[in-house]
Amino acid sequence: MTGFHVFLGFAVVALNGIAGVRGLVLRKAGPTDQALGGWALGTLVIQAASGMFLLTATSEGPGVVHIALPVAAIAAILGARSMKGEGRVTAMGAAYLFAAVASTVSWLTGSFHG
Repeated sequence: MTGFHVFLGFAVVALNGIAGVRGLVLRKAGPTDQALGGWALGTLVIQAASGMFLLTATSEGPGVVHIALPVAAIAAILGARSMKGEGRVTAMGAAYLFAAVASTVSWLTGSFHG
């Protein structure tokens, strides 16, 4: 499971980074971007859930920050997705970039733990 968790962490960072750049920098909001955002959020949710299982399966772990950041990123993305109006694309891009940074920190704290 840990190999899967590490590989999925890389995918989460990449998908959220791409979705964030496309939304915040390029201001894209078409069907491709919606699908990319869905995959970015979906992998982030799976990553957080598998991390919870790994965290509860061991007495030692990389710490609360390792799990708290992805959960905060999920909340940020869901908040941005619930917005209406012209600021939604910008908010979603920012939320996905936050998720990419949060996932990178979590990925690094998990990769170098132990």
